[in-house]
Amino acid sequence: MAKTKLERVLLRFADVFVAKKYKDQAGSERFSATLLMPLGGPQAKIMEKSMLRAMEEAHGPEKAQKLLEKLMRSGSVPYSAEPRTNKNGDVYDGYEGMASVSAHNKERPQLFDQDAKTPLVQADGRPYEGSIVTALLDVYYDRRFDRINAKVLALQFIGDGPRFSSQATFEEGDFEPVEEDALI
Repeated sequence: MAKTKLERVLLRFADVFVAKKYKDQAGSERFSATLLMPLGGPQAKIMEKSMLRAMEEAHGPEKAQKLLEKLMRSGSVPYSAEPRTNKNGDVYDGYEGMASVSAHNKERPQLFDQDAKTPLVQADGRPYEGSIVTALLDVYYDRRFDRINAKVLALQFIGDGPRFSSQATFEEGDFEPVEEDALI
């Protein structure tokens, strides 16, 4: 088990308040978060080292690097240095030049505000998709499936991040005043 802290990463595809079914499988409900960080940046390097550490714990330092490379080629790791694409092959908004980590947990991750003490609930409205967070993960090798997993343990809301093009918002002028006599 390699406890890993990724600081000031972008939260994307976040199901951190309500567990969602995974691939429509009964009993597969889980919380999840995808974390984006600049490719080759300090947080990406921390994640790469954490995966190597998980492999060293499972297989020893002599075999770890070679086995990790094999898992990375097969996509059996939570980290990707490739931009994520949709079914049409288009790169998701915000993924260009970014590495990503997909982390999951059957238990709801702990969520904290900027002060690192105040717990957050869904009604607080944060963290949200597009916010900057610090994430605490458990990165480990799963012998049953010969893969490395990342479990999201906790998130701390840091602040607002960039809005993604898929996130529509209300703008003044979207509605027009209604005349009272126009009511039926």
